[in-house]
Amino acid sequence: MPRIKLRQHAPEFKFKLVVESLRGERTRTEIARDNDITKSLLYKWKQAFLE
Repeated sequence: MPRIKLRQHAPEFKFKLVVESLRGERTRTEIARDNDITKSLLYKWKQAFLE
């Protein structure tokens, strides 16, 4: 069975989405859906950014 290749996101992409979520203009769900990632992944990036 072939292995699933995980996508790797650039730090700039992560930063852009985290800042957008911190602004609070759109929900985490909307941001995640529009950028084809999961809400939990965005949450993890946000937590790492805040630490």
